[in-house]
Amino acid sequence: MATIQHSIDVDVPAQTLFNHLTRFEDYGQFMDNVEHVERIDDTHLRWTTTMANRAVEWDSAVTTDDRQRRIAWQDTNGISNSGRLEVQAISEEASRVIFSLEIESGQFPGAMAGDTDAETSQHLTRSLAKLKSFAEGQGSDSGASCGMLRPGNFATAASTSGSPTEVLEDEPNESGPSANFGTRIGTRT
Repeated sequence: MATIQHSIDVDVPAQTLFNHLTRFEDYGQFMDNVEHVERIDDTHLRWTTTMANRAVEWDSAVTTDDRQRRIAWQDTNGISNSGRLEVQAISEEASRVIFSLEIESGQFPGAMAGDTDAETSQHLTRSLAKLKSFAEGQGSDSGASCGMLRPGNFATAASTSGSPTEVLEDEPNESGPSANFGTRIGTRT
């Protein structure tokens, strides 16, 4: 399984960005080839995507939702994947989202048979660029977080089919810590 991590800076406050990211129903507006995300209950989602030019569905369980800065999920059937989003405040009016995805090569929405990890990474790069445009276009008029999980109703890593993806620390790049976009790909054995 490959672990792909990207980050992007967005010119909206951290809480506003986090609110956008907890509204999974909006993911079709910025995630490459995500057609629809349906909320099944407080902790479960059904994803409908396009992969290799055909519709693919899978379910996931939200395993972490601290309602402040991070949300994680794990597949429950279908495509084997897990992911984590973390939002960090850069200033009062800007934030960074770090997206970590653990997935089999070629299993990202929109992937074609034989896609490499680098091609999967490119799909994620485009999706985060669309997220930036989407969030900045919405501005701070984003409403409240949907709050997937309620107190006492948290899924644990032990109750899912795998372990949640660990957040990797941002590595400085040539542009320094204020770079607008960062990427990392690794393979887990």
